[in-house]
Amino acid sequence: MINIWRKYKYHLLYLLLLFIVLIGIYIFLLYLAYKVPNDRIAAKLTDSFETIASEKKRWLVLTGFEASKLDTFTDDYIYKKMLNSQELPALKAAMWNEGYVRYWLGDIAILRPLLLFFSYKSIRYFNIFMIFGIFYGALDQIKQRFNLFYALIYAFTWSLVHFWIFPLSLQYTPVFVLANLGLIILLKYGPSSKNLSLFILYLFLIIGSLTNYFDLLSAPLLTYGLPAIVLLSWLARQESKHLYQLKVLVISGFAWLFGYGVTWLAKWSLGSYILKQNLFENALRQAEIRTGALTNSSETPWSYGEIVKQQLKILLPKEALLLLLILGLGLLILSLLYGIKLKKISRQWPLILLSSLPFIWTFLLQNHGQYHYYFTYRIFIIPILALYFAGLNSLNFRQNQLKKSTLL
Repeated sequence: MINIWRKYKYHLLYLLLLFIVLIGIYIFLLYLAYKVPNDRIAAKLTDSFETIASEKKRWLVLTGFEASKLDTFTDDYIYKKMLNSQELPALKAAMWNEGYVRYWLGDIAILRPLLLFFSYKSIRYFNIFMIFGIFYGALDQIKQRFNLFYALIYAFTWSLVHFWIFPLSLQYTPVFVLANLGLIILLKYGPSSKNLSLFILYLFLIIGSLTNYFDLLSAPLLTYGLPAIVLLSWLARQESKHLYQLKVLVISGFAWLFGYGVTWLAKWSLGSYILKQNLFENALRQAEIRTGALTNSSETPWSYGEIVKQQLKILLPKEALLLLLILGLGLLILSLLYGIKLKKISRQWPLILLSSLPFIWTFLLQNHGQYHYYFTYRIFIIPILALYFAGLNSLNFRQNQLKKSTLL
């Protein structure tokens, strides 16, 4: 134990320093956002409220498909929060979120300064270019590291959750952006890193922390699951050993969970100190509700099986099932053209293990899954992508053997 500490103590200190720097940046950016004078953004806020008021709080972009439902209610809350109607000092305003004190609401650090120049509808418009630009970058990296078939499957998987509506929703945007930016960085720099495990440790810790900062528990698991699937697939294509993949899975999962969870604790601790309130009490009560220990509604709680069934029903209407069948037939044709190796199939079990995460997440957050099933369903693209990538990994595609990094 002493030898392990001596060997890795500097890495642990670097991780601690990194985390402190991240939290400092989070608070500083929110502080700066609330230093923007209210009168400078009043006109753009008024225009934004008019746009939001003209829409239903929750509405279907594509009639008949509940998976395309927007949650304008949350966007409305974010903009009302930016109004700072309590006229709190900048630092307290950054920590105080009425009804949602457990969250950071990191979007505000970006959106409030943008209100100096753009209203809600303009930000939505520019968001289109950001979303599709990042998506193209992710597809391009996947095509470079794998091949066109992987990129097509990845694009199809995101299409199942109607990513094309995300530019209209400030709530849905962060998870998409972080998942794809994380994937781009992973594929661009990971394969050439001298120590892959350290690279993964730092990257996934940052992704997890940023997810907590920006996301309001919409579908945070995607920021871990999708980059991790691509990472394990790359290792499988490089014919890495099972234990090697398992170590990578454990390291990435621990790093993401640490970044996600401890960032929450930092918000509650610092928020309690700055606001002179016990944010932990509110957070723990909400945790009891979201895990199903308490209920905040007179509605009958669903069973775990009912929640998963409802989410899969939204994700996979008959049209989606038809497309999945066509893709399955395409995969079968590819297997006839390129051939399959049983040895390669045996290397896919870490991906299968990863595909169970949405089921575990939903089991732990049953109440949240019931009341917000119209956006929490998105995490179930993880097993779909994992299974199709596992199929592609088993084929005899030609691929350049890149230099393998060393694990800790």
